[in-house]
Amino acid sequence: MRGTIIRKMDMDFEQIWPQFQDLIDELYSGMCFFEGYIPNTQVNDLTFPFAELTNSSLSHTYEFSTWSNETTKAEWEKTYSPAEYLEFFRTGKILMLHFNYERNIDGLSVKMKLILWHAHDGNGKTVEIICDRNAIINSKNIKLSVKKAIAEIRRIMYLFDGNALFIGPDTLDYPESPNDYPSLWIKING
Repeated sequence: MRGTIIRKMDMDFEQIWPQFQDLIDELYSGMCFFEGYIPNTQVNDLTFPFAELTNSSLSHTYEFSTWSNETTKAEWEKTYSPAEYLEFFRTGKILMLHFNYERNIDGLSVKMKLILWHAHDGNGKTVEIICDRNAIINSKNIKLSVKKAIAEIRRIMYLFDGNALFIGPDTLDYPESPNDYPSLWIKING
């Protein structure tokens, strides 16, 4: 079953919260994270978005990226500068760029993982955003913590000039486009 198109361009948090509460139950039941998903971005130069994320993070790493078959294990095991990782992704040496970071958002320390790959049609990039559950389930105010985490996910969408933003559970059934997505995803922008 596919989701209903929400006509409003940007859902406010009070509209998102009632739909998000099922995910809270899953987080307490053992689901390790929830996800943000941007089916297509139009940003060509990744330097600015990654500089913004790096500058606002407590820590970050590009480790665990998926390299192409044209590279060697020795290349995978080296540490590179952020500019080199972005260049390897641009040229296809890295197929899936992983960026892990931790950020303090008004007292909430969230751990995020971005996974970028080139869109299947060759136009743009897809961004998967993984938000670790620990900051949420260990919080004294779950609703406020979720609000802060979703604000960070929205910031990522704007940094990468995304065409839509979805929030959903740990799943392999991803949105196809801004208008074609599984019903378990909440469309909050686009």
